[in-house]
Amino acid sequence: MTTQTNEVSLPRELTGHLTEAALGYQRMLEQNPCDPKALVGMSLVALASRQSAAAVKMAEAAVAAAPGMAAAWVSLGQSLKAASRGEEAERAYAQAIRLDRTNALARMGLGELMLALGRPEVAICQFELALRRNPALIAASMAWATR
Repeated sequence: MTTQTNEVSLPRELTGHLTEAALGYQRMLEQNPCDPKALVGMSLVALASRQSAAAVKMAEAAVAAAPGMAAAWVSLGQSLKAASRGEEAERAYAQAIRLDRTNALARMGLGELMLALGRPEVAICQFELALRRNPALIAASMAWATR
């Protein structure tokens, strides 16, 4: 009898890199439990591992530790989006943009969220702004091109 699961396994090489990254961030947090860069990093590792609740928790801790750090708010937006908490994610991206109007990742994340929420006009605007700041954002280019 075969048991099915909803989890998708990650390739072994990616899992190894995530583990290595997580261990590095853990060492940073042992030195300073409120290190916002390490908390953002742990949030991103959790996201890549498809652990949205853990990602939200780490990103919230990063925002609490460094409320003026746009990257912490972007991480929170990404984590909330992954946890299907769209309105909260939108507020997090908006705060990241208030802190750094040129943050292409915040604009791209907000654009992706707007597409998911059925607001393509807003999404296109955000993708265009992201591309102006960082033309190498292929994901934004591809999403913008599908309009």
